[in-house]
Amino acid sequence: MSKMLIDTCCLCNSNESTPIKLYGLSYRKCRNCGVIFHEVEMTKDEYFSFYEKESYSELRKIYTDNEHKKTYHTDEQRYNHDYNLAIKRIDEYKKITKKETGLLLDIGAANGAFVDCARSFKYDAFGTEINDSKKFDGKIFYGELDQISFGGSPPESRKFDLITMHDVLEHMINPKYELGVIKNNLIKTDGMLIIDFPEFYSDHGVHHWKQTEHLWILTMDEVIELVSSSGFKLEDIKHPVSSKFVLYFGVN
Repeated sequence: MSKMLIDTCCLCNSNESTPIKLYGLSYRKCRNCGVIFHEVEMTKDEYFSFYEKESYSELRKIYTDNEHKKTYHTDEQRYNHDYNLAIKRIDEYKKITKKETGLLLDIGAANGAFVDCARSFKYDAFGTEINDSKKFDGKIFYGELDQISFGGSPPESRKFDLITMHDVLEHMINPKYELGVIKNNLIKTDGMLIIDFPEFYSDHGVHHWKQTEHLWILTMDEVIELVSSSGFKLEDIKHPVSSKFVLYFGVN
């Protein structure tokens, strides 16, 4: 029998769930709190390997807009799209966080466009990505979040003023654990965590329901509860587009 990637609810820790079908995909619904998560038959290693395959690299090149129109991007086009989006994001982040410089970590940095853009804005910016076959390249740290050595002496010098997660939390097998790593090991006491998350239940968010990739189909209230229960306090909410919301958290 294949092992299920997720067997415990990230919000209430219940291991009791009911199978359901939504948009032709297999999900499970927590019997205790109602959280919906993807039913994926993989081990953790198989799931991480999924993101390293060439087929996933090709999948990332398919851009879907809010009207569900798909466009194929080359690597350069995707990078340019992500960089231009990063300019808009950072302009907004500076206004809300009042942090115009400092140490920034982009978790799930993908092609590194956001990190490059943040550096052009004079942030001391780095990223992380899951990939055991690569090593730190001066910009991206590779590996699982709790196993990466960010360096710094004393350790506080390698804690971050800003931590961003763009379309990342929904991919994590155990987001509550990862949020604990961020709270306890990575963010400064006066730092800010910014989470950009799909609006799955919006009419414009249907394209976010994806096979294998998006594990946690959370509402905005569920994301807020999850992050708040991990030691953060909600500071602000923004809706940059109809299929996304952005949450700003300080450290509690």
